[in-house]
Amino acid sequence: MTALRLPKSVRARLVVGSTFAALVIGVASALILTLSLDHGLSTSLDAALAARAQDQVAALPPDNGADERVAIIDGMRDVGAFAVVVASDGTVAGAEPSRFPRRLLNAVRALGPGPRNTFLTVGSIDMRVRVEPATVHGTHWTVIVGIDSGQAEDAIDDVQIALAIVGPILLVIVAIGAWVVSGSALRPVNRLRRDAAALGTHDVAVRLSVPDTRDEIADLAQTFNGLLDRLHKSLARQRDLVADAGHELRTPLAVLRTELELADRPGRSAEDLADAVAHARIEVERLSRLADDMLFLAHADDGSLRLSCERVDCYELLHAATRALRGTAAQAGVRLVVRCPSPLIVWADPVVLRRAVDNLLSNAVRACDGGGLVVASASTDADTVVLTVADDGPGFDELLLPRAFDRFTTGASTRSSGSGLGLAITAEIASAHGGTVEARNAADGGAEVSVRIPRAATPAHPDLEGTPA
Repeated sequence: MTALRLPKSVRARLVVGSTFAALVIGVASALILTLSLDHGLSTSLDAALAARAQDQVAALPPDNGADERVAIIDGMRDVGAFAVVVASDGTVAGAEPSRFPRRLLNAVRALGPGPRNTFLTVGSIDMRVRVEPATVHGTHWTVIVGIDSGQAEDAIDDVQIALAIVGPILLVIVAIGAWVVSGSALRPVNRLRRDAAALGTHDVAVRLSVPDTRDEIADLAQTFNGLLDRLHKSLARQRDLVADAGHELRTPLAVLRTELELADRPGRSAEDLADAVAHARIEVERLSRLADDMLFLAHADDGSLRLSCERVDCYELLHAATRALRGTAAQAGVRLVVRCPSPLIVWADPVVLRRAVDNLLSNAVRACDGGGLVVASASTDADTVVLTVADDGPGFDELLLPRAFDRFTTGASTRSSGSGLGLAITAEIASAHGGTVEARNAADGGAEVSVRIPRAATPAHPDLEGTPA
C-alpha cells in the first residue's frame, strides 16, 4: 500500500492541514450538536409528558368506574398524542382521544408499573411515553401519557441533512481561505527567496529586504542579514589575508631570488657564495615562519585548533622564554627581566601559550632595538592569571593601537612580528583558552601587552582537551 504523502509546497500543506483540521472540528461539532439537540428534545418531551401526566392525575375520578365514552377502534391514524387512565383491575377509566386504537391500548397495558419514561413503538409510529402511578381516596390508578416522537426525530434528521449540505461548502470556503491567507503570509518568504537568489558573491552591501510585518518572517530576514554580514566579514577577512600574505611573500621571495641569481653568476668567490646562502637561509626561515603563522590562524578560523592542556607553571614558562631570547636581546642591547611568583599554576596548553609569550617578547625586543628594558611578569587573582610583557620602547602608534591585534597590522615601531601576525596569533591563543588580550601605552613611555586567561579551564574553543587536576 502506498503511503500517504503530503504535498511538497508549504502553501499546499497549510491548505491540506487547515482543511483537515476544519473537517475534524466540523465532524466533532456536528456530532456534539446532534447529541445536544437529541438530548434537548428528549428533555422537552419528558417535561411535557410529566406535566400532562400530573394534569391527568389531578382529574382522576373518585371511584373506580370505567369511562364508557371511550370507544376502542382498530385504526392507528392521527394519534399524535394520547392519555390513558387505567384502573387497578385493568379497565380503562378514561382516554384521549375518545376513539382509542386497540393496538395502542394493548401496548400501553403491557408497559408495566411506573413511574418511568420509555419509548413505545406501535406499527410505524414511535412514541415517547410516561407511566405515572397515582392513588386517589384509596383507589389506585395508572396514568399513561404519550406523544409522537417522530417530529423530534424529523427535526434531528433535518439538522443532519443541513449539516451534510453546509459542511462540504464550509470546507471549500476554509480551503479557499487557507490558500489565500497562506499565500499572503508566504509572499514575504517568496520575496526573500528571490532576493537571496539574486545575491552575487560581490554584492557586499546588498541585504535582504525586511518586511514591515514585525513577525517571525521579519525576524528571519534580519537573522539572514546578520548571517550575510558575518559571511561577508569572513570573506573580506579571507581576501585581506590572501592579499596581505601575497604582499608579505613578495619581499622574501624577491630577496631569495636575487641572492640565488647572484650566487649563480660566474666568478663568485667562496665568501660571496657563503654570504648569499646565509641571506637565502634567512629569507627561507622568514617564509617558513610566515607559512607557520598563516597555518595556525587558518586552524583557528576553521575551528580545528586543538589544545592539550595541563598544569603550567608561569614562572618556569617565562624564564624558559626569556632564556631562549637572551642571545637576540643581548645583540640588540636589551635587558630581559622576569617578575613572577613561584609557583604560579595555570591550566593551559604549554606549547601554544609559550608561542604567545615568545611573540610578545620578540615584538618587545624588536621595539627596543638599540637598547632598553623588557619585563615579563605574571600575576593572579582568584580566578585569572595575567601574563604581561612591558618595554620602555616608543610604544604603539596611537592610530594603530585600536587595530593592534588585527592581522598584518604593522606600524613604524615594527612592534608586530615581521609579518604583522604575532599579536593576531596571541589574541587567537588567548581566545582559545577562554581569555582576552589587551594592548596599551604606558603613561611613562613604552608599551604593555597583557594576556588574561582563567586559572582553571573555561575554554572558548570546543576542542580544548584535558581537565584540570
